[in-house]
Amino acid sequence: MLDPVSAIALATSAYRGIKKACEVGKEISSFTGAISQFAKAASDIDFLEKKAQKPPLYKMFSNTQATALDIWTQKQKLKEMREELREYISFVYGPSAWKEIVAIEAQQRKEQRELVTKTKRNAGGAKRVYLFCVRTFCLERDSGY
Repeated sequence: MLDPVSAIALATSAYRGIKKACEVGKEISSFTGAISQFAKAASDIDFLEKKAQKPPLYKMFSNTQATALDIWTQKQKLKEMREELREYISFVYGPSAWKEIVAIEAQQRKEQRELVTKTKRNAGGAKRVYLFCVRTFCLERDSGY
């Protein structure tokens, strides 16, 4: 996951690549990597927005307004790029091509959710192992061994 500025930079790079590929008439299958990169950046920005809405306790007292404004600004840029790509790709390749891109984006979001869930699950497992070790150490120390 990235910060909002890096995510929009990634999206902008992918956007330029997709637009250039469309302009020279490449097949849509030849630039799926750029489409995937754009979808990943969009997913990152959405995730950052959701995360900013529910910040952890230690971030409650930091400058959350600046972060929220950064995320909102990047989201607006992404929205503009997305709309332009939709119009351009639909015009050049037809509406079905845009539906394919939307499906790729949905897959990227699903993979990111699964990754976050898996990471949280793994972190919870590590925490349990750590607590088990601490408890075991304390019990052994208290029992005199």
